[in-house]
Amino acid sequence: MAKDALAQRPIKSTAVAIVQWAAKLNAKDPRHDHHLLEALAACAKMESVQSALLDRVMRAKDHRARAFAARIAGRWDDRLPNADAFLARAAND
Repeated sequence: MAKDALAQRPIKSTAVAIVQWAAKLNAKDPRHDHHLLEALAACAKMESVQSALLDRVMRAKDHRARAFAARIAGRWDDRLPNADAFLARAAND
């Protein structure tokens, strides 16, 4: 429900706030990768391509977060400046 509510807000400012929130996450938090995944999911719901956030999730320790990021990379491939690099990383994971 939270992602649906965020998707109803202005995309640009909401995506900026999500990316800023994700940048402040504590890497030592046991739920760090989950929080990154949720940030990416919120941006994906709005179709706001965030390549830096996608890159962070693709490098997550949690394989489930990386798998989700791979799906998003495939969905955004026509809008990512370096889609081949993202997709190659996902294929080699």
